[in-house]
Amino acid sequence: MAYPIFTKAESYESTNAYRTGLVIRRALNGRPRINVRGGGRKLDFGLTYPTMLSADLATLKAYQAANPSASFSFTSLFTGAAHTVKFAAPVESIMTAAGQHRVAVSLFEPSTTPLTGAPGAYPSLSQKYGSVFNPVSGIDVNIAPSGLGSQHNAHGADVYGPFSVRHTLTSANLTTLLTHFDVNLATTFAFTWDEDSTTHVVGYGENPISVRQISSTHAVATVNLELFAPYASLALESGDGVLLESGDDVLLEGV
Repeated sequence: MAYPIFTKAESYESTNAYRTGLVIRRALNGRPRINVRGGGRKLDFGLTYPTMLSADLATLKAYQAANPSASFSFTSLFTGAAHTVKFAAPVESIMTAAGQHRVAVSLFEPSTTPLTGAPGAYPSLSQKYGSVFNPVSGIDVNIAPSGLGSQHNAHGADVYGPFSVRHTLTSANLTTLLTHFDVNLATTFAFTWDEDSTTHVVGYGENPISVRQISSTHAVATVNLELFAPYASLALESGDGVLLESGDDVLLEGV
């Protein structure tokens, strides 16, 4: 039995996150390594109903009670397609007026099959304000009881870290992005950072893509990419280096 249709549909406040088995681990110098567990992408739906009627809320809770762990068909406002999903959590509701409630519903896809194709560069999609590169620091500062400080810089001159890239996308743009993700899930690829027009070797990071619909034709996507080769444009100041004390362990990993 399919997910119910309500008098008032879900709103554009709803969020949609693509879940994967990607796990990122870092070597001592900050360089990431991809571990892939669990196959291709799966979609988590965070549905928001700002003004659900009491009768519809009763229908929803009865539907969840009848299908606590069963799979069912859900047609998404976001994708426009039917998905096989399950409930991820109990329905949450707050009464906002007489006979009216703000309701949150969490659904998830149990499994999906990734697409196949040839790996390639990240698609040419306009990067919006709010996109950011977050360097991962290898600096560790220790303060002695006397107040004297010592600094360890485990990364040396290598600068790694994640890009958080924001796009405003049409449905066609989103399909392009998701197709690239499916094909390049567990590999590295070229990515051009609009801020300084430099090209970097990156891979998809943990929590790789989240999407929020902002209109019937457009969505905002946030994409997390991990840098796999040092960011050469970010140099440490003169005199910076790696300071090791007696007893320190050093982990070396091939680049």
